[in-house]
Amino acid sequence: STLKVSPSHSAVTGDSAHEAGTATVRLPDGRTLSEKYVVVYKRVGGNWKIAYDIWNSDMPSQAMDKK
Repeated sequence: STLKVSPSHSAVTGDSAHEAGTATVRLPDGRTLSEKYVVVYKRVGGNWKIAYDIWNSDMPSQAMDKK
């Protein structure tokens, strides 16, 4: 598998920071997945730590397909 992360926005405010963007995952079987993500960081003792990391797929959900 390969992963390509493409940040589109980031900002730092005090002891908090965030990054948002898109990601592309190429699976060993040749399929490609397109996703969006947001990561929130907190500064703890002078080091940046991930506080939240969320992503979702650009693919339609299975539930939506069945309606």
